[in-house]
Amino acid sequence: MPIHSQIMRKINVLIVDDEKDNSDLLKHFLTQYCPACKQAQGHLEIRYKKWKSWGFPVVYIALDSSKKNLAENFGTPQWPVYCDEKSWDSPWVIAADIQATPTLLLLDQNLKKEYEAENVAQMDLWLLRKNFP
Repeated sequence: MPIHSQIMRKINVLIVDDEKDNSDLLKHFLTQYCPACKQAQGHLEIRYKKWKSWGFPVVYIALDSSKKNLAENFGTPQWPVYCDEKSWDSPWVIAADIQATPTLLLLDQNLKKEYEAENVAQMDLWLLRKNFP
């Protein structure tokens, strides 16, 4: 079953992506009132196609209480965006133990956390090392 039709059991998030089952998944937790998150989006737009080609699709997990405000601040990125409007009280935020935004998590095919980064450059360096040791 492809990722786009799986419900991620451990963090209760429906991922809307067309990647194959054996892909790792990069989740970017952000919020529209976070200046570092807005800056990260620009960096992520530059790296998105490269990461996806390496087998790391990206999904935004927004810690916002309004989908409208989120869309106004972030527009429509190239990757899926998930927002349940529960902010820090969302079950997936609690399950993933998110303490700050932005946070980038890399989950393996079994949805286990493989790596956590505070910014896009840190994740990019780690992915480079993983793919080109």
